[in-house]
Amino acid sequence: MKYKQKINIAIVGLGNIGSNLYKHLINNKQSIIEKNNVDFEIKYVAAKSKNKKRKIKIPKNKWLNNYLDASRLHDVDIVVELIGGADGAAKKLVYNSLLNKKHVITANKSLISKYGDDLALIAEKNKVNLEFEAAVAGGIPIIKTLKNNIFLNNISKISGILNGTTNYILTKMSEENLDFNEVINIAKSKGYTSDNEAELDIG
Repeated sequence: MKYKQKINIAIVGLGNIGSNLYKHLINNKQSIIEKNNVDFEIKYVAAKSKNKKRKIKIPKNKWLNNYLDASRLHDVDIVVELIGGADGAAKKLVYNSLLNKKHVITANKSLISKYGDDLALIAEKNKVNLEFEAAVAGGIPIIKTLKNNIFLNNISKISGILNGTTNYILTKMSEENLDFNEVINIAKSKGYTSDNEAELDIG
């Protein structure tokens, strides 16, 4: 079957989120292709450490020596940024990718909250997408809903816990009667948060 187009993806950051995304895309590739009528390939990956033990096997030819190459290579259409942190590597990657007319997907709450307006303007100027649904409300598809349906409604306020990590911590404290520091340590052990968010998910 001939599909509309072929999309090449680069995933930068192979912590808990990045590794599970890679695994999900590989294991469900045919289903995703058929539902969207678009073929895709994970062309490249990059992470802080190639030798870190992971539950996924990644071919050697997919590894980038320099993570910023994902923003420069001509055979990359979409850059998935899962490094974490508002500044440093994540900021460089996303800015460079948008400036080089690559679509960007990110789950980086810090980056979007600090630089979201600037990044959106760069994306609009270069006619590429900046998708950050995964950074809002623990991945609940609220951004798409608002974008597609907001003109039909008069929305003045949205309230609630719109952060997956916060929701986990508060739920754990409430249901298991644990104090804040205990839950924070549990969250760190599971990779949900860390002392230095910039190093949380680069892997």
